[in-house]
Amino acid sequence: MALTKLTKHIVYGATIVQCRFKDLSNLDTTATAVTNWDNMTITPQYSDSILEVRFSGTMSNLTDNSAPNQGTYDSNQVNLIMDINGQTEYIINNAATTSTADYSYQSSNNRREGKAVNMFHRHLPGTTNLQTITMQTSRGSNHGGGNLQCRSGFLMAKEVAGGILTGTPGNAFVN
Repeated sequence: MALTKLTKHIVYGATIVQCRFKDLSNLDTTATAVTNWDNMTITPQYSDSILEVRFSGTMSNLTDNSAPNQGTYDSNQVNLIMDINGQTEYIINNAATTSTADYSYQSSNNRREGKAVNMFHRHLPGTTNLQTITMQTSRGSNHGGGNLQCRSGFLMAKEVAGGILTGTPGNAFVN
């Protein structure tokens, strides 16, 4: 039997190794605790690669139309959280707060307010083990008695080969 030399395939540069995406299911919740919106998994092929994770979606609050809560919003309490393997990687505070500087929407007829939210995060898994990316929401209170609605969620993760793109030790944030 002849011996076969085994070599490791090495990828250098900004090469996209794989890409996964998911259209997230809609979420309606009145919970004030951390609530899972939806998740997606990806298994990196190289331990030194970078996962570039992108998210977009809309978040809005519908309030109770009856007294005494009529017109009371809790949107300044809403946070959007990106969790990877049980560790919080990215948070957008006040994710449903309307302002004049973003693509927000507000309607007094339907008693709702909210906005489109976007995230971009580079994650260094440092391993070829399965990575679970979970989008979560949380609210500090629900004084308005309304539903938090999360819609049109889209999550994408692509694995980019290490090589020239270096990260920071200890899986810290990469700018």
